[in-house]
Amino acid sequence: MNKLFNLLFTFIFTLLLGTTCVKAQTYRSWVNAGDHAMATGRYAEAVDYYSKAMEFEVEDVRLYYNMAQVNRLYNDYEKAAAWYLKTYSDDKEGSFELTPYYIADMKMYLGQYDEAVKFYNIYLSSHGADSSYFTVKSKTTVNAIEESKSIASSDQKNVEVENAGNRINSTYSDFGGITLGDSILYYSSLRFKYEDREDKKADTKYVSRILRSKEKEKSFEIPEPLFMLINEPSVHNCNIAISKDHQIMVFTRCDYKADFTLRCDLFISKYQDGKWTKPTPFPAEVNDKDYTNTHPAIEAIGAEGWNIYFTSDKPGGFGNLDLYKVKIDANLNFSVVENLGEPINTFDDELSPFYDSERDVLYFSSNGLTGMGGYDIFSSTNINGTFQRPVNMGPPYNSSVNDLYFTLGSDSTYGTLTSNRIGSYYIRSKTCCYDIWLHKQTFEEPVLAVDSSLQQGGGIAAGVENSGDPIVRATYDDLLPLILYFENDQPNPKSMATTTQIKYDDLYKTYIANYQDYMSGHTDGLSGEDYKLAATSIESFFNKKVKASYKRLEIFSNKVLEALQQNAVIKITVRGQASPLADTKYNVNLSKRRVASLVNYLMAFNDEALQPYFNTKALIIEEVAAGESLSAKTVSDNLNDKRNSVYSPEASQERLIEVIDIKIDVPEQEDE
Repeated sequence: MNKLFNLLFTFIFTLLLGTTCVKAQTYRSWVNAGDHAMATGRYAEAVDYYSKAMEFEVEDVRLYYNMAQVNRLYNDYEKAAAWYLKTYSDDKEGSFELTPYYIADMKMYLGQYDEAVKFYNIYLSSHGADSSYFTVKSKTTVNAIEESKSIASSDQKNVEVENAGNRINSTYSDFGGITLGDSILYYSSLRFKYEDREDKKADTKYVSRILRSKEKEKSFEIPEPLFMLINEPSVHNCNIAISKDHQIMVFTRCDYKADFTLRCDLFISKYQDGKWTKPTPFPAEVNDKDYTNTHPAIEAIGAEGWNIYFTSDKPGGFGNLDLYKVKIDANLNFSVVENLGEPINTFDDELSPFYDSERDVLYFSSNGLTGMGGYDIFSSTNINGTFQRPVNMGPPYNSSVNDLYFTLGSDSTYGTLTSNRIGSYYIRSKTCCYDIWLHKQTFEEPVLAVDSSLQQGGGIAAGVENSGDPIVRATYDDLLPLILYFENDQPNPKSMATTTQIKYDDLYKTYIANYQDYMSGHTDGLSGEDYKLAATSIESFFNKKVKASYKRLEIFSNKVLEALQQNAVIKITVRGQASPLADTKYNVNLSKRRVASLVNYLMAFNDEALQPYFNTKALIIEEVAAGESLSAKTVSDNLNDKRNSVYSPEASQERLIEVIDIKIDVPEQEDE
């Protein structure tokens, strides 16, 4: 080789080597960022970082496993199961031996019981002889699976469970509701941002506060946080319990340990001279500095005082989290702490107790007793100081996911529970976050209130009312979530733009005009019964989804305009979504274009009647672009299979935008 060739070869080799190193370094940076986010409890961020690492197409089983782990911790059971299955398939050396167990666990949360048993048995085939938690859990679940299936197939027809609505719930976790009297709801919410006052550059974090809302005319008013004496600014404040005689309040304060896990203490306040006293922590005999004590519930025992039931992971119990009891007299003197023992406590978790003092029944949640998947709600009657065998409350109180914090109102026919079941508010994962749900027993056909006057006040409201005639109409809850559908790769196909000039109504009209293309594309090559089923599914999708949703959009837009005309300030949260045909970045941008098309529609609505409100920021659209991250794993991403990836109702239902939340603030009018 001559000298010039040597120099050229060295330059090219160095360039290639440098590119490879940069790529590897960038890949490793994303993985490290994901690992750190997961370790510090920032699970949504970890999913994003790991997804960036995936774009490098590096075959890394550890990354698959971590992606599964973080989705599990984020309560995205469907995605977690898919990544665990990917790990199980590619882990030729068996490095991640818990993978079959976690697949089974996710299948239980998804209500796929036969699949769960299959993978529990795979795990037991190599771990059946040990006494680890995972082996005990696997054996216990397999042995009780028929009972689990029986519970899941039962139903209490005289019970209704419904979401408390977007005045109470947010897209963050809302939990631990209790009712006082017939009209006041207390609960906790993780929607509050906390910033370190000493270090302005510190990462912001979300902390929980205790809220209070009044029920008026069958609708909750805007919740307000309790005063700072209860809601200490620098920590989590949550899980409130108030005695029926309104004499004591017990709640939890939590803060992070060095390993980023939470540790909680119980606090008590007494009602004196018309106000609550400064909360004081339970004594060290209860609040162990190294362990968590939380989830208080109060049993009134007359002149003797109160029994406080609570959850703790202190040593000496039966499993991970156990239920305990401590007696407090009228002077707030504490007795010795008692573990409730069997049959209440098991090898696993028992938590969120509630005691019905009128009927001597303890309600609590457990994932150690036979249930439907995650935490289930159980009841146990107290007979002369002995708790009887717990009974699973079954559907609709329970679901295959987590159901917690069961409470009853004054007459024991209604109350609250907390769940991350489908129907809870969310931004990314349908089961990520917890909501307050209302349950009630029905003894006759319910009368549904179709219309409601809009309430005056600030915050998350369902509408407005001023000094003039009230606006009487269906609430916004009747129209949420509002889902709008799109043709494949619309608007602006094959574009990386994040916005568009096209209005949604124009896209809708074209979509409807192309109905026959979708009918032909989905039925092509079929005959007989297969043809009828495919044709019926397309017809149903266009009539019941595409056309019906457009009609709802018109109603929704008119209601928004009405509220704005009466001085409301409105913030609408819209999530865009795509089917999985293109790569992640393309689909995120496509989702943004779809949200932009709705904004364009609203700007032009009713001869641009809404445009001034956009200009003054009285109307704000908040965008969440999910791309294909929420699309069902069963939807085809094969462009060569257009029948299933383009024309099928299953694929079409993933090409959408969804109005997931609306917040309405009505400034109070000054007196003239």
